[in-house]
Amino acid sequence: MSKNSDAHFKWYIEVRNPLRRLQRRLLAESCKGERILDIGGGTGRTGNALLQRGHEVTVLDRNEAIMRFGQQSYPSLIFIRADAYSLPFRNDSFDEVILEEIIEHFKDQHKVIEEILRVLRPGGQVVLSTPNNHLFRVYIFLLRLVTLKFDRLTEHVKSHTNELTSNQLFSQFSEKRVIGLNPFCQYLAKRFPQIGIGLIGIFKK
Repeated sequence: MSKNSDAHFKWYIEVRNPLRRLQRRLLAESCKGERILDIGGGTGRTGNALLQRGHEVTVLDRNEAIMRFGQQSYPSLIFIRADAYSLPFRNDSFDEVILEEIIEHFKDQHKVIEEILRVLRPGGQVVLSTPNNHLFRVYIFLLRLVTLKFDRLTEHVKSHTNELTSNQLFSQFSEKRVIGLNPFCQYLAKRFPQIGIGLIGIFKK
């Protein structure tokens, strides 16, 4: 792994912007299952936080470099390199599946959700976080002005293929709850997800 890659992954883990802190805290607090699959969580940052809370966590990612970094940073976690479109697990393998800021990167979100439903046990839940389309873009623009970190704050966003709104999270589930994320007015965002800069979705199979 190059030093530049290592520095980038380390920056992603340690980033301290208020939206990221709020998102990671609420996502972890929403997880209740014993066996958790973390899709796209190659840095191990959230998986390790869940491990410390007593969950059994498997981290899945297809990026070899980011997984090597995750394994070096959190050797107690289980890491598997695979594709979310074809999960290498049996049916009903997990109590919970989490997707932290990754669903917006998939071109075929429905295929990913189908695979998640297959490996999720009956009554299990999916917890995901994702940007809230237009408001997230405004937030990133303001962060660029304040921090002057233009490259780091925009590089990740360039790979978004299908950002969502609070009304697009997912009809395949029998129960769902959507929470808005807005560190500047979280009380209102919780009640009215459409004003969230980001979103957390909690879905039950």
